[in-house]
Amino acid sequence: MKYIKLRMDFEGIVSRTVVVPSDWSLAFLHGVIQAVFGWLDYHEYEFSVPGDPQKRRWTEQSASLDGFGVGKFLESSETQISALVGKKGDKIDYTYDFGDCNEVEITLLGTVAKPSPKEFATEGPDVVEDSAGVGGIAGIVAIAKQGKGKEYKQVSEWLRRAFKKHIDDVLDYPSVRDIYTRVFGLVKTASTANPKAISNCWQDYILVR
Repeated sequence: MKYIKLRMDFEGIVSRTVVVPSDWSLAFLHGVIQAVFGWLDYHEYEFSVPGDPQKRRWTEQSASLDGFGVGKFLESSETQISALVGKKGDKIDYTYDFGDCNEVEITLLGTVAKPSPKEFATEGPDVVEDSAGVGGIAGIVAIAKQGKGKEYKQVSEWLRRAFKKHIDDVLDYPSVRDIYTRVFGLVKTASTANPKAISNCWQDYILVR
């Protein structure tokens, strides 16, 4: 099995670098992005390729979106990641929540022998759902750092009510091990549904945990 290393950048404030099987579908990649950024899969999403003359857009239940926007919708579950990125530097655009328009730029950094934690990297906090995009995330982090005040109280109540999350959690940035474990969880799930989606090195990790 071939593994690819991907860097995912969320508009300069949050980034994650992960390793995934290249033959995973875009639907699985969507799951990885949701897991490592801390989103909750509440909204629709799409993948696209910068400069694609066909203006293709990959998502789930694509037939229901025909005629919506510009381009041709295709099923994300039927397309492998490797079909969109083949060489170092290739990019994929990912948009999540068309209201907040959260945009993630995904760059292929290369291939690796196996998905060890040393290949993973994390910068920035988890992304709070429904927070009005990257500006909203930066604002929530700034308010959390204040530790008191009217805005602090309002945001605290909103996070507790909407997500059962304490405001201090916003400042508890995930570690490399956190991100590796989140992706590993998806690999383990995929291996149950599709044994071909897992290799011996992931299997070794399952056995020692």
